[in-house]
Amino acid sequence: MRGEHTKYDKLIQTDREAFRAEAMAALHAFDIADRTIASSMETGKITMVDLLKAWYEQLQPLLSDLEKERTSRRFRTMIGHHLQVDEPRAQEAIDTMIQNRKLELVSGVIDRLYDGEPHSEQARQAACTFFAQPSDYINTFTERYGKFVEIMEAAEAHNVTLLDPHGNWLERGRAAIAIHNERQHLIQDEDTRLADIDQALRTLQERSDHLVQRIADHNWSFADVLALYESYQQQLGSLKQVTAVSPTEQLAVFEQVAKSFLAKVAHNVGSLNQHTNLKAAKQARDEAANLLLEVFDLSPSERRQLFLDIQDYMKLTRERDLILVVQRNREQFLAKQRDE
Repeated sequence: MRGEHTKYDKLIQTDREAFRAEAMAALHAFDIADRTIASSMETGKITMVDLLKAWYEQLQPLLSDLEKERTSRRFRTMIGHHLQVDEPRAQEAIDTMIQNRKLELVSGVIDRLYDGEPHSEQARQAACTFFAQPSDYINTFTERYGKFVEIMEAAEAHNVTLLDPHGNWLERGRAAIAIHNERQHLIQDEDTRLADIDQALRTLQERSDHLVQRIADHNWSFADVLALYESYQQQLGSLKQVTAVSPTEQLAVFEQVAKSFLAKVAHNVGSLNQHTNLKAAKQARDEAANLLLEVFDLSPSERRQLFLDIQDYMKLTRERDLILVVQRNREQFLAKQRDE
């Protein structure tokens, strides 16, 4: 099961302790009596999942139809007419017929399920008893069982130690120690990884004279920046075919290409702060323009390296932020647990 995706992947990734608490509640709900019922019906080949699948796909629809006939006035009248009896006696006959038919249906499904299973008489009898329960009982049992299975599969897939509240004192004690050790190892691994990430980020920043961080701080898409550069080069190339291009003309081309991009930067500054004045908006635009010019002035190889560095920078910062979220969630959970 390890490595498979589960519905709890995201929760375990960001808040392992919240998952552990939810898991403990699920294990508590699916108690010893429930587990005994489930295990009593299982064999080497037949699982609880097989039994519940047979119930919902085969038995429940048929039994539901039979129950509808039990309360059908038309059916009761027809039986009374054929048997020449009054309605109460017709209802008694219907109840007997339906009960017998239910037993036949249940026996048929069980026979097919356990066909070829040696020494399965006790499991068959347990299944007969289970299927004789009201639908509401089986539905709530299925909910508890389904949650229990999902939790156990997720814990196994992500190597999360769980404490079973129905375990004996020795099992619970061992689980508590294992959980404590698991937490300590995770904290140590996280702190080591954070230190490695910080060092990698410093290396990326120093290599580009902090150009990587400045672009990341602006939250720009570097693909958009490269598209602007390509447009700039195309327009510049068209001019060069006609005449030599002076620095002033190059700047004019840059202003034309970057106009909408820089206007958007100034607009975003104003949107974030309604009290932003014209001077602040212009300053933000000028800073963005200077940053773009730095990128445009790089050599092709430097620009390619910058693109790769930004990808690494964003990946590392996302990983760092996730680890910090995980640590904060764990600290908050454990603090709340101590207060309780």
